[in-house]
Amino acid sequence: MVESWGGRVEIVSEMGKGTTLKLILPRERAPDWFVPKLEIEKGTAVVILDDDLSIHQVWDNRFQGLNLEVIHFSTPYELKQWHQHQERRQARYLCDYELLGQKETGLDVVRHLGIQDQSILVTSRYEEREVLEQCFKLGVKLIPKSMAGFIPIALRQAQGDRQEDCHREPEGRGDLPKALSVGDCFVAEAPRNDKQSTNGKGLSVLVIDDDPLIGLSWRSQKGALKIGQLQIYSNMEKCTSNGVMYSDVDIAFIDKNIPETTWELSKTISYLKEKGVKKVVIASGESSADLKKDVACQHADHILSEKIPRNLKEFL
Repeated sequence: MVESWGGRVEIVSEMGKGTTLKLILPRERAPDWFVPKLEIEKGTAVVILDDDLSIHQVWDNRFQGLNLEVIHFSTPYELKQWHQHQERRQARYLCDYELLGQKETGLDVVRHLGIQDQSILVTSRYEEREVLEQCFKLGVKLIPKSMAGFIPIALRQAQGDRQEDCHREPEGRGDLPKALSVGDCFVAEAPRNDKQSTNGKGLSVLVIDDDPLIGLSWRSQKGALKIGQLQIYSNMEKCTSNGVMYSDVDIAFIDKNIPETTWELSKTISYLKEKGVKKVVIASGESSADLKKDVACQHADHILSEKIPRNLKEFL
């Protein structure tokens, strides 16, 4: 398949050290609608409009430490009410297209408020002709929602043209492949299969969550959370079939609501503890007060109202 795309595969192996696999692909020109780098001027508020709570947390993690005010809305009404009193405020708007339960789309809101010059559409429907045509008419560019955890972020000085790249990619991205530029090719270099990459310093964390965006966010935060080994599965069926060494896992983070599984939450918690997982944490993005009322959740070591913690010290 790689060769059919005009690329090639290189494998280098050293006895006792490991194997490096390189996939070298031709560099393609990005579509005109694509935002290759999210540039934000210092002092600008970042406004998120999305009905999906997990994408709000992805952006929170991306902007963490950049000294930016991040404001969250889940409905057009909330954003419009806020905007009435903020017309002169400098802001960058990151809006979803489809907002469940709402008559207006994110682009309708952008058009109504006249904020197209400050807005980027963050959507999973970036390939649909209707969406692209609306964006073209408004002059709004897009970020595929699946790329929210990967788009480089750069802060621009309020005065002058100098930029500060405050979120370099892919350094510090944990176990994500390292991207290298070689001539006119893009090289994806897989991590070496050696002791350092599989049993390195840091905690061993297991995540059971069916939301791919949460998986991306965990991977992007691996370095910041000082995680040595990170394993992510969408359900317990996949987890149990992959030979996980549970006794090596320091903390397991479990989503309470996974539709495509036959495992009840209480069974999952009991199984992980019996297999030697040191700490089991419920992380479902719901109110911790509500979760504590759930009998199954009470068997966990900790209950987290967020899907991804700010740090792991509190669970040790």
